[in-house]
Amino acid sequence: MVALSESLHHELQRAGSKLRASVLCPGRIRTPVQMGGYQRARQPRSAEQLDDQGRRMLPTEVGDLVVDAIREERFYILTHPAATKERVRSRADDLLLDRLPTYSPSIRSD
Repeated sequence: MVALSESLHHELQRAGSKLRASVLCPGRIRTPVQMGGYQRARQPRSAEQLDDQGRRMLPTEVGDLVVDAIREERFYILTHPAATKERVRSRADDLLLDRLPTYSPSIRSD
C-alpha cells in the first residue's frame, strides 16, 4: 500500500493536480474487535505496540491524526512514529549495508 500511495503521490504531482495522497501506517488501535474476548486479557508484548502514553490509541485519535495530516498535506501518517521510524531505519540500514533483513517483531500482539 505504501508503494501504491507513493506512486499515486508522484502521478498527482506530475499532473499538476491539487489533489494529494497520504498513507496511514497504523499501530495498535483500541477497537471492539481487537479488544474482545481473548485479546482483552492479554497485554501488549512490547512498548512499540503502544502510543507515547503507554496505551493503544482510540479510533477517534487516529481520525484526528488523519484529518490533521490531510490539512498539513503530509504524506506519511504514523500513529506510533517512534516504533515505525525505528523499523524503517533498520530496514534501510539492512538494504544499504547489503545484509539480510533484521528481524523486527510485528506490532500485532498475537
